[in-house]
Amino acid sequence: MRIAFEGVGFAYPTAAATAAPVLRDATFAIEPGEVLALVGPTGSGKTTLLRLIAGLEKPQSGRILADDHAVEGLRPAQVGYLFQQAERQLFCPTVIEDVSFGPKNLGLTRADAENVAAQSLQLVGLEPEAFAGRSPFELSGGEARRVALAGVLATKPALLLLDEPTIGLDPASHRQFIDLIARLNRDQGITVCMATHDMDDVARTCTQVGILDGSGTLAIDTPAHAFENADRMRALGLDVSFAARVALDLSGRGFTFDPLPITIDALADALAARTVRAR
Repeated sequence: MRIAFEGVGFAYPTAAATAAPVLRDATFAIEPGEVLALVGPTGSGKTTLLRLIAGLEKPQSGRILADDHAVEGLRPAQVGYLFQQAERQLFCPTVIEDVSFGPKNLGLTRADAENVAAQSLQLVGLEPEAFAGRSPFELSGGEARRVALAGVLATKPALLLLDEPTIGLDPASHRQFIDLIARLNRDQGITVCMATHDMDDVARTCTQVGILDGSGTLAIDTPAHAFENADRMRALGLDVSFAARVALDLSGRGFTFDPLPITIDALADALAARTVRAR
């Protein structure tokens, strides 16, 4: 499913006569199979943009299209939304009840819904036999986040919206969760739009980056090109990936990179190739 914004503008109502726009004239598309990162300072509109895609907010100008048809909101089977600190989305006594809640609301029988839920648990790396009967409130942070994601995936969305999906996770759980998102995109063909502050996640996972500057402006770029312009990112209070920082520092010391490596693996390969040439 292709999602397109055409001249979308949005501002929250205030007591003042005019409100500063969260978005102004936003025009871009999320193509099927892509992973789009939304980055920007706190309060720049990342969550609002996700809410607009999900239909939880309505554009005040312009329009949003799904597969070239204007929409006011996407159906649960089209879009899945994982909120910040997603374990707060869990509310049922057992994991299997929680994950099967969405499919039941879409009309599946209890047996069919629980079968879909079991499949979704496997997708996120949790064995149904081990987790189905457990309380979601007794899981680790990483496990609870995976259960919440399984509940979203159980509705079979074509587009997955993630709002700071790794916030609060320890480093190991963080890396596992991002690897899981990349695998779902690669193996299941799920399109992803993810709000994040973590530029290493952007480098490892994303095909596009939407940069929100806090004034309502949205610029779409590739991660590599965005990180090449590190001064622009830092002017917005943002950073670049660790590998890009190292590569840019080395570039000022006589090293040449083409293209700029933005992941650790790419940086290691570029330095190894330089060592081989030097021999």
